Amino acid sequence: MHFYKQQGMSLVELMIALVLGLLLIAGILQLFLGVTQTFRQNETLSRIQENGRFSLDFIAQDIRSAGYQEPGKRDAIPFFLKDCLKPGSTTANLANCTNDLLAVEGNDPANNSSDRLSVFFEPTDQLDCAGADIRDPSNTSANQTIVNIYFIDGDDLSCSSYSPSREVKITNNQALLSGVQSMQVLYGVRDNDDKTQYLSADKVGSGMWQNIRTVKIGVLVNSGEEKPAVGPKNTYKVLGQEIKLNGGTQRHIYTTTVRINNSI
Repeated sequence: MHFYKQQGMSLVELMIALVLGLLLIAGILQLFLGVTQTFRQNETLSRIQENGRFSLDFIAQDIRSAGYQEPGKRDAIPFFLKDCLKPGSTTANLANCTNDLLAVEGNDPANNSSDRLSVFFEPTDQLDCAGADIRDPSNTSANQTIVNIYFIDGDDLSCSSYSPSREVKITNNQALLSGVQSMQVLYGVRDNDDKTQYLSADKVGSGMWQNIRTVKIGVLVNSGEEKPAVGPKNTYKVLGQEIKLNGGTQRHIYTTTVRINNSI
């Protein structure tokens, strides 16, 4: 009678090895998916933070310069203009502007009730909000004033610019940054007791504009990529203004307060 030694693996051992291998692969796959999801979330959050910071910086740098002219010029110019951009429109017309000191564009129901802002000043670099040269080609040595108009067009922070002296458009409806879904503005009015109260444009009386010393800006931003709608709409409150947007997209609110350097 002959006896043979067993060689290789039994069926049970093979099945155990396969199960262990599958468990190991599943663990590695789960880890990979978790790392990928975390990376995407961090990337989205990073883009949201960048959009919030850049959008506020774009507007704040002009507000600080509102009403500025180079030393030696005595003609006073308004800090802000209003009515340059009609509600629901992205095409501005300089002839519509009025020279109310520290006046603003107001509210636009067509773009998530976003405010619009027109800033009047003389840029030291002679560039408008989109980086275009504003100097008169026939007299490049003379500095020019500019009206920069900021507004929300869809999900873009956009701007238009005009030369008051030349009465020409320089930049029209230029998108500056994607992912900005609402912009709100409040005005810091200083009273006789040297206290500041923040009001929306429609609450600032005609005799109060000269008492504005600061401007508060709020923006609602996403990563620049609107996701498919999921579930009910979300409600956001930007500087007191309620905004309802589709769910499924990550958004954040950013605010800043800017001092008007040329106010008295």
